[in-house]
Amino acid sequence: HRSRRPIEPEAVFGDIKYNHGFKRFRLRSKAKVIIEFGLVALAHNIRKWANIRNEMNAVIS
Repeated sequence: HRSRRPIEPEAVFGDIKYNHGFKRFRLRSKAKVIIEFGLVALAHNIRKWANIRNEMNAVIS
């Protein structure tokens, strides 16, 4: 089972945890935790999108 486990998501969680300082949830209920992590994931994806966009602009320029 472990050999088939995808490695890619682990890198995302490590990036969020270590590079962006998200180590624990600040809210307590399950619904609030889902929303909080959704916002963290959204911020991560926006950062990735901005970096890709900046790299593409640098190549074009």
